[in-house]
Amino acid sequence: MLPNSLFTHRIPTLALVNDRQAFIANACKNRSVLHLGCAAWPFTRQSLSDGSLLHMTLEKVSKRVVGIDISEEGLSLLRSAGFVECINWDVEKLDELQIDEPIEIIVAGEILEHLSNPGLCLRSISQFMKHHRSVLLVSVPNAFCLRRLVTLIFRRTELVHPEHTAYYSVATLSELLRRYHLNIRELYAYSDLTSASTPLKRFVKLAANASLFRFAPQISEGIIAIAESSDERCSQN
Repeated sequence: MLPNSLFTHRIPTLALVNDRQAFIANACKNRSVLHLGCAAWPFTRQSLSDGSLLHMTLEKVSKRVVGIDISEEGLSLLRSAGFVECINWDVEKLDELQIDEPIEIIVAGEILEHLSNPGLCLRSISQFMKHHRSVLLVSVPNAFCLRRLVTLIFRRTELVHPEHTAYYSVATLSELLRRYHLNIRELYAYSDLTSASTPLKRFVKLAANASLFRFAPQISEGIIAIAESSDERCSQN
């Protein structure tokens, strides 16, 4: 029987991010960016209309943004809105993508949990990073989000996007990245105030961020990791 210590993963100290999109935008400021899942389909039209689409924000602050998405419908909407560098591509084959200039940061915001084969995506990202000397910024919903656990216990309902295939925690995300030679350099929790749909919900979330999640960020809404390649070969390229 395996010792219990093998199953115990101590959560590191996590700083709490109140605005996930602003955090990502700040990390991408004046940098060349590859944005995976840029169209946010099927919410592209709505996100363009209300200004909440992350790709719009990245276009404003970054030196260059190349958007990647597998949804041609979503990409067509982006192109109609004036976004030029939008490529229909499978994130699981990113290593085959030819981009003429170096990419400094790859943004994979809330896409791993949608994929049938997240390992193939991370393997292709890792290969891409070797050639461009990029860093990876990835965000995922937190498996131990308090709101999700409360509804599961008291309402016997599961709050989950209909296209999600997996949940991630600090431990499982760290292990998944490690398997593809990606070392976490920075790790954060987030509880996004901008997702509150009413002033009352925003107030409740703000209070929770200032109190409960400040002291227990491990049960907040999601996780953000910034990772770099641990493969020594990247220094030879």
